[in-house]
Amino acid sequence: MNCEVWLNGSFTTQKLDPDDVDFIVVAASHYRAEGTREQAELIEWLINREDEPKKMFRCHTDVVLEFPTESPFFEMGEETKAHFENNVYGYSVTTHEPKGIILIKIEAKKEESETEEGGDK
Repeated sequence: MNCEVWLNGSFTTQKLDPDDVDFIVVAASHYRAEGTREQAELIEWLINREDEPKKMFRCHTDVVLEFPTESPFFEMGEETKAHFENNVYGYSVTTHEPKGIILIKIEAKKEESETEEGGDK
């Protein structure tokens, strides 16, 4: 699954013993609707309303789905991503001072036969 992971929170600062790790996954919407069962389950788990990732691993998580430009949900996805970038991540919750975001790009491993055919896993 190709996606970006944005890490944020006191975990990314000089704070000793942070309480948790905050991160979001930014991924194409087709992974939720048309991906493998594992891809859809991972996305659902990360946005779980009962905050299971927090309970199990001390992580605050969310998912931003990116929709194709022709989708009626395209603007909603772009606005959600901008909200996280401009209002939630990159700024201190208490002082709203700028701080960094760690960006991790994850790309699916392409198998040799699929690479030759131009496919993507």
